[in-house]
Amino acid sequence: MRLAVLWGRIVGIAPKTIAIITAITVGVGFTEGAGLGLLLPLLSLVGVSTRTNPSEPTERVARLLDSVGIPIDLGWVLGLFLVVGLLQVGFQSHQKYLLVYFREALQLRLRKHLYRQFSRASWRYQADERAAQFSNAIITEVPRVGAAAGHVVNALGIVVTFLFYLAVSAWISWQFTLLLSVCGGSSFLLLRRILRASHRLGEGTYNASTQLQEVMNEQLAASKVIHASNAWECSRALLGRAAEALMLFQTRINLHTVLVNLLVQPLALVFIVIVIFVGIRILALPPADLIVLLVIFYRLSPRMAKLQEILQRTASLLPSYEQLGRISAELSAAVEPEGGRPFMGLTEGIRLDGVSVRLEGVDVLTDVDLTIPSNSLVALVGPSGSGKSTVLDLVSGLRTPDAGTITIDGAPLSEFDLGSLRDRIGLVTQQPAFFNATIRENIHFLAPETDDSDIWHALDQVGLTDFVCSRPKGLDTVLGDQGLRL
Repeated sequence: MRLAVLWGRIVGIAPKTIAIITAITVGVGFTEGAGLGLLLPLLSLVGVSTRTNPSEPTERVARLLDSVGIPIDLGWVLGLFLVVGLLQVGFQSHQKYLLVYFREALQLRLRKHLYRQFSRASWRYQADERAAQFSNAIITEVPRVGAAAGHVVNALGIVVTFLFYLAVSAWISWQFTLLLSVCGGSSFLLLRRILRASHRLGEGTYNASTQLQEVMNEQLAASKVIHASNAWECSRALLGRAAEALMLFQTRINLHTVLVNLLVQPLALVFIVIVIFVGIRILALPPADLIVLLVIFYRLSPRMAKLQEILQRTASLLPSYEQLGRISAELSAAVEPEGGRPFMGLTEGIRLDGVSVRLEGVDVLTDVDLTIPSNSLVALVGPSGSGKSTVLDLVSGLRTPDAGTITIDGAPLSEFDLGSLRDRIGLVTQQPAFFNATIRENIHFLAPETDDSDIWHALDQVGLTDFVCSRPKGLDTVLGDQGLRL
C-alpha cells in the first residue's frame, strides 16, 4: 500500500518523465523477449531437438518471420538477433540515464519545494521547530526519498521485463510458466516479514540521523565554549554515541539485504531443480524449448533477487518519505497569514492596544499600550526578558499577540501585505547574521537592487568605510561563516 502511494506521488510529480521511462522500459522488455524468441529457430537451425519436426513454438516463430519476409536462414536469423540485441543495449542505456536524471531532478524539486514552504511559514513555527530536523530533512532525507523513488521506478522496469519473459515462456509452455510463477510468488511471501522489519529499521534510521544532526549543530555552535572549557572529551562522546546509533540502524538494514540474498539464491537453486525435473519427466519438453525456458529462468533468477533487494531497501527508505510528507503538511498548516493591502509608508504611527503575549507558559507582555508616532525616535528600555524584542517581533508581524490589537495608521496590522511592510523595516538583532560570502554579497542579500555606490553610501552612514577600505579586497572581502574572518 505504501509503495502504491509513493508510486502515485512519483507519477504526479513527473508524469512526462515517467511516461518516457515506462515506454523505454517496455522497449527493453520487448527486445529481451524478442531475443529469447529468436533462440528457438537458432537452436533448430543447429539441430537442437529431439523430435523429427520442430516444436510448435518454433513453427510459430518461423511463420512470424516468414510473414515479414525474413527467411529461416542462419545468416538472416543471426543478423536479426544482432539487431534486436543492439536495440536492447540502446534502450537499457537510455533507461539508466533517465533513472539517474529523474532521481536527481526529483531531489532538486523536493529541496526547493520544502524550502519554499519553510520560507512561507510563520516565524513562530520557524522559531519553535528544531532547525536540525529541517536541515536533516533537506540534506539527508531528501536523497533517501530520491533513492526510494529510483528504486520504485527500477522495480517497474524489472516487473515489465518479467511480464515479457513470462509471455515468451507461456508461448512455449503454459504449464512451465505457471510453475515459474508459483515459485516466484512463494519467495516473495517468505520475505514479507523482512520487509516489515526493514520499515521499522528505516524509522529508527530517520530518528538517529536527525539526532546526529542536532548534536552536530549544537556542538559546532558551542565550539568556542567547548574549546575554552577543554570539554572536547565530553563533546566527542556525545557525537560518538549519536553516530554509533545511526551506524547500528544502517548496519542492520544492510544485514537484511544480505539476508534477502541468502534466502533468495538457495530458493532459486531449489526451484531450478524442480523446473528441470518437471520439464523433462512430466512435460516432456523438446530440448530446444527446454533450453530457452532455462535461459528465461536463469535471466529471471537474478532479477527476482534484485527485485527482492529493491523492495527491502525501499521499505527501509519509506519512513523518510513519510516524514517528509509530515513536515510538508506541517509547513502548509503553518503558512503565515497576511492581508493584501500594500504598505506605502507610515503617516500617523503604530499603536499597540491591550497587547498580551505568552511564550512557553510565561507572560512576556501583559496588557501593553504603546504609541509610536511617525517620524519619531522611540527607545524601549528594560531588563533582559522584559519584552523589548517581542515588541519588535509584533510590529514587524513576526508574532501575533495572544490578546489586544496592533494598528498601523489606524488599520489592523493583519490587513497589510507583510512583505511590503518588512521591505520598510531595518532590523538589527542582538546576534547579527553573516553569510559566508563577500561584503558586497552580504549587503545584496537584503538589498539586491543596490549598486556599489549605494553600498559605499550605506557603509559611510554606519562608519564602516575606513574598515572596508583597509581590507586588501575591499567589498570582495569574504566574511566567513557567521563573520568569523572579522
